[in-house]
Amino acid sequence: LKRLAGVAAMLLHISACLWSSLGLHNPEEEDGVTWYNSDSAERFLSGLPGYNAEEGTVTMWELYCISLHWVATHTVSSIGNTTLYPKNWAEIIYAICQLSVGMTFYRMVLGQISTRVMQSDQTIISLRSKLGSLDKFIAGNRLEKDTTLANEIRRHFHTTQSMDQINVASMLGKLSRSLQFEMADFLTREHLDRVTLFKGASRVFLDTISVMLTEVQYSPEQSIFEAGEVCHSLFIVIRGSVDKFEATVEGEPPHRIGSVKPVSAMGEVSFAFGIKRLFTGQAS
Repeated sequence: LKRLAGVAAMLLHISACLWSSLGLHNPEEEDGVTWYNSDSAERFLSGLPGYNAEEGTVTMWELYCISLHWVATHTVSSIGNTTLYPKNWAEIIYAICQLSVGMTFYRMVLGQISTRVMQSDQTIISLRSKLGSLDKFIAGNRLEKDTTLANEIRRHFHTTQSMDQINVASMLGKLSRSLQFEMADFLTREHLDRVTLFKGASRVFLDTISVMLTEVQYSPEQSIFEAGEVCHSLFIVIRGSVDKFEATVEGEPPHRIGSVKPVSAMGEVSFAFGIKRLFTGQAS
């Protein structure tokens, strides 16, 4: 969107410069008049502050502003200017080209901006609606009597709704190989050096592991993996903790057997041998 806005601003600037050049064309060579030295332009310029009617000239900056005004009204808004209008065939053809650009490129830029604004508004409306429903749920079940529980529910809601899933691997994939190692080293190397599993590993090995890491966020009580499924990935806890639950007979409540603290690996044995996971991991 920023790139489109920059291209649009550059096109407006170039178009204003070309319109100024057409207006300053010597009419004696072309045997005609231009938009700048016409009677209608004289009436338009006479209304500007500081304009000297006897000399009949304006500064280059003033001429650029006038040209930019004409281009904007003929392209972005398509309102047109009934005073500064083309006076020869070159200016007529140029005006047609400007109208064509205004009906295509500038309309696309404005459409993109409108779409982004509407999407952000829709996101805010949806979030507010969910917050209202949550407050009604808390009030309807009289949960506000337990302030701690009500605040915990709200905090969980905000965490799950505002959580951004960051895929570091996809971000690194767009960079050169050298930049991938530098960025991965800056983002994850500090954590890898503190993990007991990688103590004593070579720098080349840790650099390779850093590039392969993918950062994922989980909300409280969200299941990360289940016991019994084949292990294809290794998890390293950076923030928060993960509760470990052993597999139980169907119908019985899960039994918590421990937790994994920050800067610790999970399921390294299952990952190393490609076997089934020995416990269920749940974010806490």
